Amino acid sequence: MPGSAATTTPTAASQRPGLAPPMAAGGAACAAVAVEAWRGRVLESVGGLDGVLDTLLRNLALLLEGGKGAVRGVILHGPPGSGKSHLAGALAAAAAGAPCAVCGPVDVSAALSGSARTVQSLCGALAGATRGARRAAEGGAAAVVVVLERAEALCAVGEEDEGRGTRLELVSVVIDLLLAELRLWRDESLPAVLLVPWAAKASVPSEFLGGLFDRIALPVPLSRAQRRAVLAASSRELPIADREAVLDREAG
Repeated sequence: MPGSAATTTPTAASQRPGLAPPMAAGGAACAAVAVEAWRGRVLESVGGLDGVLDTLLRNLALLLEGGKGAVRGVILHGPPGSGKSHLAGALAAAAAGAPCAVCGPVDVSAALSGSARTVQSLCGALAGATRGARRAAEGGAAAVVVVLERAEALCAVGEEDEGRGTRLELVSVVIDLLLAELRLWRDESLPAVLLVPWAAKASVPSEFLGGLFDRIALPVPLSRAQRRAVLAASSRELPIADREAVLDREAG
């Protein structure tokens, strides 16, 4: 639900194969097990973005190991159809299956609709993510992944827009909220990350280009035939019908 965060606690269902079991804090070894489990789950629905996925997972491993050197915001920057939202959603879903993990999505466009209630909803979602990250830090094998949806609304205020002044004020408030929460995650060394799919045609706000965010460029999308060849090479054990199902999900 936009503007909300859901908490997932350990259950029997979360112990199915491919998910990291609850563990005591165990540093790099613990992080490696959890991240490898997430990698397997993400690759069930995402193909051809292995390099980008590896970069994201390295950052998650750093988060689980105590947060040193990890960024709290990752901008997935690329053209339409490059898999930005699909990859972010798959990674958040994998994290949500881990013990004590919280995932978004958080809808920026809704927060900019002009009412105080929608901004309060964004505040509540971010606060919920922080609470979940604190619980995850205690478990040692989970991280919070929040997906920021329709973030381009932060730069979509035109000169001719009705109520432009009010909307610009809201943009400033939302950016300040996001940056404040990311600084809190960094200062407390919390295992939490904000994933931001961002269309290549929209410029990224300068406030997001500091040390709190990293920007990963996604390649121009491949054709279905090219993607089929990539899957055939990287997922030989996957039946052909399942590969086609992956391609269908990506196209959708």
